[in-house]
Amino acid sequence: KNDVVLMISYGGESLELLNLVSHLKRLSHKIITFTKSPNSSLSKLGDYYLSLKIKKEACPINTAPTTSTTLTLALGDVLMACLMRAKNFSQEDFASFHPGGLLGKKLFVKVKDLLQTTNLPLILPSTSFKDALIEMSEKRLGSAILVNEANELV
Repeated sequence: KNDVVLMISYGGESLELLNLVSHLKRLSHKIITFTKSPNSSLSKLGDYYLSLKIKKEACPINTAPTTSTTLTLALGDVLMACLMRAKNFSQEDFASFHPGGLLGKKLFVKVKDLLQTTNLPLILPSTSFKDALIEMSEKRLGSAILVNEANELV
């Protein structure tokens, strides 16, 4: 609830998007449409409309979406920045929706979350280089820990 859904269709007649509109409205989502015409079916069903109208695609035969996709990207970026400001969207908010990304990891992942305490690649000073490589490969940590007979760090 209270989400904004961005629906992008240059022609505005894409059935897979048109079929979603009633479901999204039932869930009280606001719909912003990006199409070439305010008179397209999708634009008429949306709450807000942003124009993707262009004079010509960069494609030499004016067929492949080139200019229109660049315009879509630019409008999407501007819209996102405006919505973030309007909702006071913070780094923490962003990270909570994208925990696997760099920002999410910086804010939420702690050393204890990454620390491996069992199945460690332990080797003795007398271990051959070949056996050390095997131990490192089997334990998948990319390194080995040099210990003495009492399992103390050397």
